[in-house]
Amino acid sequence: MIEHKNYQCEVCGATYADPQVAIRCEASHILPKKISNYKYDSFVNRRFPEYITVTFADGSILLYKKGVLGNDIN
Repeated sequence: MIEHKNYQCEVCGATYADPQVAIRCEASHILPKKISNYKYDSFVNRRFPEYITVTFADGSILLYKKGVLGNDIN
């Protein structure tokens, strides 16, 4: 039997044989800090916002639009 030891990025789930590569992967992700704004559509599926604006830890701000992915995005 051969044992394999892998290291997993806690942010994206990628696995690596080298722990330093996994650490670099984790450090490469810019994490969301807060949802700074959101907008609901007044006519269609008002349950969830149509747009959200996310502010990231490095100060970047991105706008995301709702799409159809299904019930499970994992």
